[in-house]
Amino acid sequence: TGNTGGPRVSGNSKYAIVTAILWGINYPLVKGILSVVNENAFLIIRFSLATVLFTAYLFANGESLRIRREHIFPILLLGMLGVGLYNLVWTYGIHKTTSANAALLISASPIFTAIYSMLSGTEIMTRHKWIGTFTAFTGICIIINNTPGARFSMESDMFAGNLLMLVGSGLFSLYAVLAKPLLKYYSPIKLTTLSILVGSPIIVTYALTQ
Repeated sequence: TGNTGGPRVSGNSKYAIVTAILWGINYPLVKGILSVVNENAFLIIRFSLATVLFTAYLFANGESLRIRREHIFPILLLGMLGVGLYNLVWTYGIHKTTSANAALLISASPIFTAIYSMLSGTEIMTRHKWIGTFTAFTGICIIINNTPGARFSMESDMFAGNLLMLVGSGLFSLYAVLAKPLLKYYSPIKLTTLSILVGSPIIVTYALTQ
Protein backbone atom coordinates (compact mmCIF):
# COMPACT_ATOMS: atom_id res chain seq x y z
CA THR A 1 0.00 0.00 0.00
CA GLY A 2 2.48 2.61 -1.21
CA ASN A 3 5.32 3.74 1.06
CA THR A 4 3.26 3.99 4.23
CA GLY A 5 5.01 1.03 5.80
CA GLY A 6 1.84 -1.07 5.81
CA PRO A 7 1.45 -4.46 4.18
CA ARG A 8 1.90 -4.47 0.43
CA VAL A 9 -0.67 -6.09 -1.84
CA SER A 10 0.77 -7.62 -5.00
CA GLY A 11 -0.79 -7.08 -8.42
CA ASN A 12 -2.02 -10.68 -8.54
CA SER A 13 -3.54 -10.35 -5.08
CA LYS A 14 -5.41 -7.22 -6.16
CA TYR A 15 -6.88 -9.13 -9.10
CA ALA A 16 -7.87 -11.95 -6.73
CA ILE A 17 -9.58 -9.49 -4.36
CA VAL A 18 -11.54 -7.87 -7.20
CA THR A 19 -12.49 -11.33 -8.48
CA ALA A 20 -13.75 -12.33 -5.04
CA ILE A 21 -15.89 -9.17 -4.82
CA LEU A 22 -17.40 -9.72 -8.28
CA TRP A 23 -17.90 -13.40 -7.48
CA GLY A 24 -19.79 -12.50 -4.31
CA ILE A 25 -22.01 -9.97 -6.10
CA ASN A 26 -22.79 -12.60 -8.73
CA TYR A 27 -24.85 -14.83 -6.42
CA PRO A 28 -27.61 -12.45 -5.25
CA LEU A 29 -27.60 -10.74 -8.66
CA VAL A 30 -28.19 -13.95 -10.62
CA LYS A 31 -30.64 -15.21 -8.00
CA GLY A 32 -32.70 -12.05 -8.50
CA ILE A 33 -32.56 -12.29 -12.30
CA LEU A 34 -33.67 -15.93 -12.23
CA SER A 35 -36.76 -14.94 -10.27
CA VAL A 36 -38.05 -13.15 -13.37
CA VAL A 37 -36.11 -14.78 -16.24
CA ASN A 38 -36.17 -18.43 -17.28
CA GLU A 39 -32.87 -20.30 -16.68
CA ASN A 40 -32.55 -21.26 -20.34
CA ALA A 41 -33.16 -17.72 -21.61
CA PHE A 42 -30.63 -16.43 -19.07
CA LEU A 43 -28.01 -18.95 -20.21
CA ILE A 44 -28.53 -18.16 -23.89
CA ILE A 45 -28.29 -14.39 -23.39
CA ARG A 46 -25.35 -14.59 -20.98
CA PHE A 47 -23.13 -16.86 -23.05
CA SER A 48 -24.03 -15.45 -26.46
CA LEU A 49 -22.89 -12.06 -25.15
CA ALA A 50 -19.82 -13.55 -23.45
CA THR A 51 -18.73 -15.29 -26.66
CA VAL A 52 -18.99 -12.10 -28.72
CA LEU A 53 -17.38 -9.82 -26.14
CA PHE A 54 -14.47 -12.08 -25.22
CA THR A 55 -13.67 -12.88 -28.86
CA ALA A 56 -13.79 -9.19 -29.81
CA TYR A 57 -11.56 -8.27 -26.86
CA LEU A 58 -9.07 -11.02 -27.80
CA PHE A 59 -8.75 -9.77 -31.39
CA ALA A 60 -8.60 -6.16 -30.23
CA ASN A 61 -5.54 -7.13 -28.17
CA GLY A 62 -3.88 -8.50 -31.29
CA GLU A 63 -4.17 -12.16 -30.29
CA SER A 64 -5.44 -15.04 -32.41
CA LEU A 65 -7.29 -18.28 -31.67
CA ARG A 66 -4.34 -20.41 -32.77
CA ILE A 67 -3.28 -23.14 -30.32
CA ARG A 68 -0.75 -25.94 -30.18
CA ARG A 69 -1.93 -29.33 -31.36
CA GLU A 70 -1.06 -31.02 -28.07
CA HIS A 71 -3.32 -28.58 -26.22
CA ILE A 72 -6.48 -29.31 -28.22
CA PHE A 73 -7.77 -32.00 -25.85
CA PRO A 74 -7.02 -30.11 -22.58
CA ILE A 75 -8.74 -26.99 -23.94
CA LEU A 76 -11.74 -29.04 -25.07
CA LEU A 77 -11.96 -30.43 -21.52
CA LEU A 78 -11.73 -26.91 -20.09
CA GLY A 79 -14.56 -25.70 -22.26
CA MET A 80 -16.85 -28.72 -21.90
CA LEU A 81 -16.44 -29.22 -18.15
CA GLY A 82 -15.28 -25.88 -16.77
CA VAL A 83 -17.58 -23.67 -18.84
CA GLY A 84 -20.30 -25.82 -20.41
CA LEU A 85 -21.25 -28.31 -17.72
CA TYR A 86 -20.21 -26.07 -14.81
CA ASN A 87 -22.43 -23.16 -15.81
CA LEU A 88 -25.42 -25.41 -16.48
CA VAL A 89 -25.02 -26.98 -13.04
CA TRP A 90 -24.34 -23.60 -11.37
CA THR A 91 -27.33 -21.81 -12.93
CA TYR A 92 -29.86 -24.55 -12.20
CA GLY A 93 -28.32 -25.10 -8.76
CA ILE A 94 -28.53 -21.48 -7.60
CA HIS A 95 -32.18 -21.32 -8.73
CA LYS A 96 -33.02 -24.32 -6.54
CA THR A 97 -31.25 -23.15 -3.38
CA THR A 98 -30.39 -19.93 -1.54
CA SER A 99 -27.61 -17.48 -2.41
CA ALA A 100 -25.93 -18.27 0.93
CA ASN A 101 -26.03 -22.02 0.27
CA ALA A 102 -24.65 -21.53 -3.22
CA ALA A 103 -21.81 -19.26 -2.09
CA LEU A 104 -20.85 -21.56 0.77
CA LEU A 105 -20.85 -24.76 -1.29
CA ILE A 106 -18.91 -23.20 -4.17
CA SER A 107 -16.39 -21.87 -1.64
CA ALA A 108 -15.46 -25.49 -0.97
CA SER A 109 -13.69 -25.44 -4.35
CA PRO A 110 -10.20 -24.83 -2.82
CA ILE A 111 -10.58 -28.15 -0.99
CA PHE A 112 -11.37 -29.91 -4.27
CA THR A 113 -8.51 -28.05 -5.95
CA ALA A 114 -6.10 -29.26 -3.28
CA ILE A 115 -7.27 -32.85 -3.74
CA TYR A 116 -7.00 -32.69 -7.55
CA SER A 117 -3.56 -31.07 -7.35
CA MET A 118 -2.33 -33.73 -4.94
CA LEU A 119 -3.70 -36.60 -7.05
CA SER A 120 -2.30 -35.20 -10.29
CA GLY A 121 1.05 -34.36 -8.74
CA THR A 122 0.92 -30.75 -9.96
CA GLU A 123 1.33 -29.36 -6.44
CA ILE A 124 2.60 -30.69 -3.14
CA MET A 125 0.02 -30.09 -0.42
CA THR A 126 1.87 -29.42 2.81
CA ARG A 127 0.29 -29.40 6.26
CA HIS A 128 0.33 -25.60 6.28
CA LYS A 129 -1.51 -25.47 2.94
CA TRP A 130 -4.21 -27.83 4.24
CA ILE A 131 -4.58 -25.78 7.41
CA GLY A 132 -4.84 -22.59 5.38
CA THR A 133 -7.44 -24.12 3.04
CA PHE A 134 -9.71 -25.36 5.81
CA THR A 135 -9.23 -22.19 7.86
CA ALA A 136 -10.39 -20.09 4.90
CA PHE A 137 -13.43 -22.32 4.38
CA THR A 138 -14.27 -22.18 8.09
CA GLY A 139 -14.04 -18.38 7.98
CA ILE A 140 -16.52 -18.25 5.09
CA CYS A 141 -18.90 -20.52 7.02
CA ILE A 142 -18.73 -18.22 10.07
CA ILE A 143 -19.32 -15.07 8.00
CA ILE A 144 -22.33 -16.52 6.17
CA ASN A 145 -23.80 -18.03 9.33
CA ASN A 146 -23.63 -14.67 11.10
CA THR A 147 -24.98 -12.59 8.21
CA PRO A 148 -28.67 -11.69 8.74
CA GLY A 149 -30.87 -13.47 6.21
CA ALA A 150 -28.00 -15.51 4.78
CA ARG A 151 -27.88 -18.61 6.96
CA PHE A 152 -26.97 -21.95 5.42
CA SER A 153 -29.97 -24.25 5.07
CA MET A 154 -30.26 -28.01 4.51
CA GLU A 155 -34.04 -28.08 4.07
CA SER A 156 -35.28 -30.91 1.83
CA ASP A 157 -36.62 -28.57 -0.87
CA MET A 158 -33.08 -27.24 -1.35
CA PHE A 159 -31.37 -30.64 -1.52
CA ALA A 160 -31.22 -30.77 -5.33
CA GLY A 161 -29.86 -27.23 -5.53
CA ASN A 162 -27.26 -27.90 -2.84
CA LEU A 163 -26.14 -31.08 -4.59
CA LEU A 164 -25.81 -29.26 -7.92
CA MET A 165 -23.74 -26.51 -6.30
CA LEU A 166 -21.44 -29.08 -4.73
CA VAL A 167 -20.92 -30.71 -8.13
CA GLY A 168 -20.30 -27.23 -9.52
CA SER A 169 -17.66 -26.66 -6.87
CA GLY A 170 -15.84 -29.78 -8.02
CA LEU A 171 -16.04 -28.72 -11.68
CA PHE A 172 -14.82 -25.20 -10.87
CA SER A 173 -11.80 -26.67 -9.10
CA LEU A 174 -11.08 -29.02 -11.99
CA TYR A 175 -11.07 -26.03 -14.34
CA ALA A 176 -8.45 -24.28 -12.19
CA VAL A 177 -6.19 -27.36 -12.13
CA LEU A 178 -6.49 -27.98 -15.89
CA ALA A 179 -5.96 -24.32 -16.76
CA LYS A 180 -2.84 -23.80 -14.63
CA PRO A 181 -0.29 -25.53 -16.94
CA LEU A 182 -1.87 -24.00 -20.07
CA LEU A 183 -1.30 -20.47 -18.75
CA LYS A 184 2.41 -20.98 -19.49
CA TYR A 185 1.54 -20.85 -23.19
CA TYR A 186 -1.57 -18.66 -23.41
CA SER A 187 -2.68 -15.41 -21.83
CA PRO A 188 -5.59 -15.58 -19.34
CA ILE A 189 -7.89 -13.74 -21.78
CA LYS A 190 -7.02 -16.14 -24.63
CA LEU A 191 -7.50 -19.26 -22.52
CA THR A 192 -10.80 -17.92 -21.18
CA THR A 193 -11.99 -17.05 -24.69
CA LEU A 194 -11.06 -20.49 -26.02
CA SER A 195 -12.90 -22.14 -23.12
CA ILE A 196 -16.00 -20.03 -23.72
CA LEU A 197 -15.93 -20.79 -27.46
CA VAL A 198 -15.98 -24.50 -26.62
CA GLY A 199 -18.46 -24.32 -23.73
CA SER A 200 -20.99 -21.78 -25.02
CA PRO A 201 -22.34 -23.94 -27.89
CA ILE A 202 -22.99 -26.73 -25.36
CA ILE A 203 -24.86 -24.35 -23.05
CA VAL A 204 -26.86 -22.65 -25.81
CA THR A 205 -27.74 -25.94 -27.54
CA TYR A 206 -28.93 -27.47 -24.27
CA ALA A 207 -30.96 -24.36 -23.38
CA LEU A 208 -32.62 -24.23 -26.80
CA THR A 209 -33.75 -27.87 -26.55
CA GLN A 210 -35.56 -27.25 -23.24
